[in-house]
Amino acid sequence: MFGTLRAIALTLFLTSPLATTGCGTGPSAGASAASELPRVATATPNEQACSRDVECALVEDCCGCAAGGMRTGVRAELLEAAVERSAAECEHRSCGSQASEHRSCEASAARCLGGRCVPAL
Repeated sequence: MFGTLRAIALTLFLTSPLATTGCGTGPSAGASAASELPRVATATPNEQACSRDVECALVEDCCGCAAGGMRTGVRAELLEAAVERSAAECEHRSCGSQASEHRSCEASAARCLGGRCVPAL
């Protein structure tokens, strides 16, 4: 099931406006070390609420780890809405020029911890 959610997340990202939009004046999503994860400006409490790991999808903030950002988790069923809601905010966000050293950037999946989707570290 996790593989299915990951495939859905990847498909949603590739078909979203963010797939072809950069992060303001910073590096674009096409930077050399850029992730293929969807981008969400800030996940709301509702978008992160969960009861099981399988409900969660890993996302990056507007800049992503390749440009000084970080990763977080959102409910997979709300992923598309979160990405769409974040498009305008991400469009105007300035990003760094160096890769992030934030610990969340080491995560390759999201999990449900304390009723909230978070990066699995």
